[in-house]
Formats: sequence, C-alpha cells, structure tokens
Amino acid sequence: MPISWGKTKVYRNALERLLGRSIVELSEKDPGFLNEVARRRNISLALFDIEGFTDLTNYASPEAVVELLNAYFGGITRVVVENKGMVDAFFNEAVFCIFGAPIDQREHPALACKAALAGLRETVKLAAEWHVKGFAKIKASISIATGQCIVGNFGSEERTIYTAIGDLVNYTEQLRAATRLYGAPIIISQETAHAARGRMLVRELDIMRGPGEKKHAPIFELLGPLDQASPTMREAVGVFEKGLELYRKREWEQAISYFGDVSRLIGDDGPSRLFVRRSEHYLRHAPPPHWDGVHSPSMRLPESQ
Repeated sequence: MPISWGKTKVYRNALERLLGRSIVELSEKDPGFLNEVARRRNISLALFDIEGFTDLTNYASPEAVVELLNAYFGGITRVVVENKGMVDAFFNEAVFCIFGAPIDQREHPALACKAALAGLRETVKLAAEWHVKGFAKIKASISIATGQCIVGNFGSEERTIYTAIGDLVNYTEQLRAATRLYGAPIIISQETAHAARGRMLVRELDIMRGPGEKKHAPIFELLGPLDQASPTMREAVGVFEKGLELYRKREWEQAISYFGDVSRLIGDDGPSRLFVRRSEHYLRHAPPPHWDGVHSPSMRLPESQ
C-alpha cells in the first residue's frame, strides 16, 4: 500500500526534527549529499549556553528541567534557523550551531551575530519568566568563531551525523568559557569581528592565548547592531579601548580611571570591573619585564578566584 500524503508529512516532520530542515531539504535536492565526504570550509560556529542552569537542576524537578530546557532549545533553534544557521547538537543546556554549511552563506559571520543577539534577547526573556516562577537567575553565555573547519558526514554504517570538527570547535568552546570571566554575554573571534564591522558594534576585550598554544589573538564582545547603538554606548567603547591601551602600556592608574569612566557611562560593566582589578593587582605586583599583556586561561589572578 502506498504511503499516504499525511504519513509522508509526518515522516518528513520527524526527519526535520532529527536531522534539521536544512539537511533534509539539501538531501532532497541532491541525494548524493548524504554520502558527501568531509571537506574544509570557511564557516562560523556558534555556541549558546546558559550560565547558572546546572545549579538549577540540583533542586528543580525533572519535569521542570525538561519544560525549561525545551522552551530554551525551542527559542534558540528558531532564531538560528531564521538566520539561516543549522542546529548541529544539543548537549546539557548548550546548543551548538553551524553557519555557512551545509548550505553556503557568504554572510555567515553577520548571520551568526544576528542569531547571537536574538538568542541573548530570548534568554533574557526566559530568565525573567523563570525567575517569576521561583527559579534562580540565569545568564546567556554565547560565543562565535569564524574560520576554516572540517565539515561533513561523520559516523558509521549504522549512524551518521553532519557536523564540524577541528580547532575552531575547541576555540568556540574556549570563547564561551571566557564570557563568564569577562562578564560579557557574547564573545566573538577576531575573524568574526572583522567580518561584522560596519554592521555590528564590537569592542576588543583582550588578547587571549589558548592552553598549550603558541598562537594568540584578540577577542571581542558583540554589543549590538551598529545603527542602533546609542551615542553613550559608542563613547563607552572608545573609552574602554583607550583604557585597554593604557593597561597594555603598564600605565595602571590611568587605565583604572578610564575603566571607571566606562562604568559611569553605561552602568556596571563586567569587562571594566575585571580590568580595574587586574590593574590594581599589577600596581601592587608588577608583571615581569617580558609580560606581553596576553591572557591565558590558566592565569589565576584575584578576579578569577
């Protein structure tokens, strides 16, 4: 008996939920895609996470955890798909997404930034709703990294997934972890920031070195669409970057003054608080002559204790 249209629709909807709409649509247009070998492509990876959710699971019922997570996953999936991205995986409370593959998108860094900002708004809204219900406050923790990465179908004869592997994946996770150190909800790579300039307001936060790596690069905070940035916010970005310049020149007292001005302009500012504490630390304990101002995740200064 032939499969009815109704059953076909049910099967398709199930496939889209399991594989993602972009994968299903691409395989329909080109069935050979399902056997496509992995290749290196320039893409943007985004990781959406929730700071504070693990603590919530320690006291919330399993039913409540499922309800809250499904609401979060639903909201993030929607904003990612709306910006032509692909939700690759859910793990714990995190959502791992790919922009620029499997379907080519020249504007993948800008699309990833738009999705991140929408995801931040979604998380703020859910946090307010959850707090009213008696749950602890949560915060968005989002990262984006742009660059070369291997993407394709990986797995076995029994199970295959389309995903990304390589250093860019690890770097995306490293940037996500940095959001908690700097008190910045969205941190992006240098490549993402450069691609988004002219459309997004960003500020350089630091130069960061990965564990065990010789390479280091600036990292940036994504603040919002450039055409929506207030004059005060634009001024604050300029003042912060001047403070960062003074900090790197070891002019600690002047740097502290500039970072303090940032908080006076826009209120409590996590990155400014961090650099005030670092500057105060170096006033008392000067760094060695070879200090290059680069932050390593293994560093343990008072601000991260």
